Amino acid sequence: MSAPNALTSSPLVRLLDGWASAPSADPGGDLAERWSQWLGPLDAVRLQAAQQSIKAMPTARATLTPAATGLLEDELRKLQASLSATLQQAQPAETGETGFAPYRRRHTELQRLMATSIAPLRARLRQGLARAAGPLRQLAALDALLEQQLDAHEHKLLATVPAHLEQRFKQLHAQPSDDAAPTALRFEQDWRAALLAELDLRLQPLHGLLEALKNEHPAKP
Repeated sequence: MSAPNALTSSPLVRLLDGWASAPSADPGGDLAERWSQWLGPLDAVRLQAAQQSIKAMPTARATLTPAATGLLEDELRKLQASLSATLQQAQPAETGETGFAPYRRRHTELQRLMATSIAPLRARLRQGLARAAGPLRQLAALDALLEQQLDAHEHKLLATVPAHLEQRFKQLHAQPSDDAAPTALRFEQDWRAALLAELDLRLQPLHGLLEALKNEHPAKP
């Protein structure tokens, strides 16, 4: 699956689209359709040219070991578990502000945490691929290119998530309720679901790289 398709078909987009289709939602068209337009013609041309260059890479002797692949798999599992636990327990920032503002601030902090935690491991997975056979070395180069070329697009799109969350916040608080507590709890459940869906999206490239490494060294029965 291509990077844009992975984004527009992700659980995060489906979740946000579900909120946007609620009766009280602001009109704005289909979210997945809008996000699918993020890769411009010039980006596609550059990507195609780079792919041709990557295919021409010289071969080299593979030095990747099964043990190294296992260590990378452990790293990814621990990182995902740690970030998931943090997101599942997320609380709004203690700023003294009211309304959605504390959630917006905390969401931005957690997005930054995900980005800074995931990038180093993605780089190490590429380093592992670069030590493998020819096709995997090409995959490492392609992933580095995709990260460089598409990261800015993805960052801009993920930066719109707080606006969708604020819309959801307003939807829930506009509904009649005798108690504000259940409304707040329901929003926080939705908020954490969006955070976990975003984590899943951010980790997709890493799982793809790891799967390629594991195919190079399949587990023994």
